[in-house]
Amino acid sequence: VPLEARLDFASAVRRADVLLSHLECVPSTASRARGYGKPMVVVCHNTHLPTFRHMAAGQTALAVYNSLWMQAEA
Repeated sequence: VPLEARLDFASAVRRADVLLSHLECVPSTASRARGYGKPMVVVCHNTHLPTFRHMAAGQTALAVYNSLWMQAEA
């Protein structure tokens, strides 16, 4: 659920078993995952610091890399 959708993201997180995120939504999703104790899956498209730093913040249960060079960077 993108934050820009203005939906009740917190309510959706509480009902979820796992959170899935990518790109610009990773920082906010990582924060919610930590806050609600939910595992997070991240689809990694690049190693840009804002996305990659939050992906590696400890709550990521699974990282899906879109290329071998991305996997090597991890």
